[in-house]
Amino acid sequence: MQIILNEKEHVKQLLNTSEDGSHGRSGLCKSARPAYELRLIARYYAQEYQLTPHKIYLKLIELMENAYDDFSIGTWQNFLLDCARDALKRPLVHMDFVPVTARELNVLAAQPEKPVRRVAFSMLCLAKYRNQAKEKNNDWINYAYRDIFKMANVSATIREQCQMIGLLCDRGLIHMNRIVDNLSLRVLFVDHSSSPEESGPILKITDFRNLGYLYRMYSGENFIRCENCGILMKPGKNGRKKYCTDCAPIVNVLKQRQRDAK
Repeated sequence: MQIILNEKEHVKQLLNTSEDGSHGRSGLCKSARPAYELRLIARYYAQEYQLTPHKIYLKLIELMENAYDDFSIGTWQNFLLDCARDALKRPLVHMDFVPVTARELNVLAAQPEKPVRRVAFSMLCLAKYRNQAKEKNNDWINYAYRDIFKMANVSATIREQCQMIGLLCDRGLIHMNRIVDNLSLRVLFVDHSSSPEESGPILKITDFRNLGYLYRMYSGENFIRCENCGILMKPGKNGRKKYCTDCAPIVNVLKQRQRDAK
């Protein structure tokens, strides 16, 4: 699950766009979820360049043809048409950070179980993100439980996940949707104080990857950021770790090429 605070800049990176709207090879071929990215791109073209749905549709086809050699218009046509038609339904998200206040952190600190704190912290950050991204969200989140626990850096079985969520419900921190097959949750300890002097942000969330590590770092534990992608990670036993598991092999290849060139 990827949370993007600045969707416009994210799309520009995908398209490698210049100010005149031209672009190089699409980054869609590197995306794990091109359907999500295509909806963002459609909204970008509609809201930044005021393109008509038909022109957006043609742009999306061009991008897919450039990104995938096996692209089939018959398979994607209806989806791309929907993307073009819906491009103006929701504005692109743009926020500098998601704030977490002292009051909210005090509620988390009162929970005796460390994993529960991290899960509740992640739910809080997601609710506040949704509040800024969607008008009248009212503190609701609708994400798969496995994604929330992964973001919180908490390993738990399905049964353990349900037990923790039940515990948070019993303590009045969250509320479950009454519809049986709806897994939406409402976070009940979001601080809606109108006085920033009284409870201004203590944490400013700009990266939703490894929120559990971020909370642990705030609590005094030692974590570092990957020098390549910036994700939070454990420092390693000898304290010399610089790159995350995803970036390390890529950086090693680049360094080897530099050594070979010399």
